[in-house]
Amino acid sequence: QLTRESQKAEKREAEHKIKLREAMKKGDMERAKICAENALREKQQALSLLKLSSRMEAVAQRINQALVMGKVTKQMGKTVEGMEAAFKSLDATKISKVMDKFSQQFDEVDVKTKVMGDELDRTMDSSVQTDEVQGLMQLVADENGLQIG
Repeated sequence: QLTRESQKAEKREAEHKIKLREAMKKGDMERAKICAENALREKQQALSLLKLSSRMEAVAQRINQALVMGKVTKQMGKTVEGMEAAFKSLDATKISKVMDKFSQQFDEVDVKTKVMGDELDRTMDSSVQTDEVQGLMQLVADENGLQIG
């Protein structure tokens, strides 16, 4: 939902840039400045919505990670119980099987934790750059062979 709203804001930004170009072609710099401000405001809105969406995804991933870790903890508890039983009987075959299973589960936890950590890092790493109104107006002027009056 937030991503969709961000896309709508980007579309409105593009519309304001078209209006900016038209105003500059007509020499109406006051209107051009207003259009540039509106375009930048829409751009900032789109970025803010994307950032919020990213944060919500990160929270959902953390909740999911907590659920997975809860399941892993239960599995490890069962494995430890199996280890205790194996040690009581001192059956080398049982001990070996339990240790192999424990090692496998530990590797799975390690992989899941790394994947989730990498995904959290990816979603949280975003930088936002804000252009100034004059810079945007100059860019549009340059793209269209216009001069700012």
